[in-house]
Amino acid sequence: MTGGLMGKERIEKACSAVTASPKSTDSNSILRLPASTVAVPLTVDKVKVVEAPVKPTSSAFNDVPNTSPPQVAHNERPHLYRKLDSIKNWSVNTFKCTKQIIEEKIGAATPTCDEKLDLRIETLRQMQRQYRTLLDDARRFSLSLAKTVQIQREFAGHLAHVGQQQPELTGEFACNAELQKAATTNGEKLLCVFEAFCGGLNTLVNQTFEDTMLTIRNMNAARVEFDAYRKEAESIRLTSKKSNQSDAVIQRRLDEALTRFQISEENFLDLKAAVDVKMRLLHENRVRVMQHNLSLLNNATSAYFSGDVDKLDLTLRQFNVKIMSPHTVTSRWSKKQPSRSDSLDHPSQPVCAPKPPSKNSNLSGISNGSRSTLH
Repeated sequence: MTGGLMGKERIEKACSAVTASPKSTDSNSILRLPASTVAVPLTVDKVKVVEAPVKPTSSAFNDVPNTSPPQVAHNERPHLYRKLDSIKNWSVNTFKCTKQIIEEKIGAATPTCDEKLDLRIETLRQMQRQYRTLLDDARRFSLSLAKTVQIQREFAGHLAHVGQQQPELTGEFACNAELQKAATTNGEKLLCVFEAFCGGLNTLVNQTFEDTMLTIRNMNAARVEFDAYRKEAESIRLTSKKSNQSDAVIQRRLDEALTRFQISEENFLDLKAAVDVKMRLLHENRVRVMQHNLSLLNNATSAYFSGDVDKLDLTLRQFNVKIMSPHTVTSRWSKKQPSRSDSLDHPSQPVCAPKPPSKNSNLSGISNGSRSTLH
């Protein structure tokens, strides 16, 4: 125990001597210690600093989007300026037209009106509502008739089946079954007639009328724009006398206002003339189409309820009404749910349409190519 403590003290003294001696800086010097201690060589290797290679940037940093503003090519600037100028003109035009509409609502402005044309337009709208109601009624009647024909066919089948099981009444059951089958066949033919009638009426209400109504709406929008620019030109002309601006500035503003007013006036007059033409064509087409469809419905209905099969077949051939299969007719009408929204949003396409009138097959008059007033 005592020897171990003495050895430890000797080692500590030797270490303190090494740290205190300034001559022991040689890297190859060896300390001379007593024999009981172990000689420990103290060497200092030369340290070589090696620069670590730079690791490649992770792909995640390459995916970071560049937040710098996009550079606009020199050749794209004119297109961008034209687009901004178009948006500016549209915004100003929309603001002026909206202001004109609000002033008309509150009575601060008087709209331009044509009493005769307005009366014709209101009559046309009322007529469209009447035809739409007529179309809904025809669809409901057709649906009821389809259900009747379907039940009548089942009734005829049951009569024939019961007659086979009761020999003493086979003749009576068979006679009634044949009669019900004949009535079912005639009912399916009448359903094809109603399909053609509803198809023609649907085209008239939701296409021909709507094409004219679209032109009327465009004309009303052009009328609002015309009144707005007319009011602007009059306002500049009245306030120019009270302004302190130079004559050149006032004249430039007045010329611009008059130019916009003339353009809007030409657009309004063109659409007004288009409305007049379309209403006249609509009247002619409406009379011709309704005469055709009403004659078809009248002849077929009278032949059906009078039991005149030959007249019913002649009517179908005369108006070129195609006969569908029995199951197609009844299943088609049984799946229909006639309503006002259906006639407006999802008009049915006629499967068996009558032959169009020979005079003129165009039912919509002028094609829908009217100009838009708010750009």
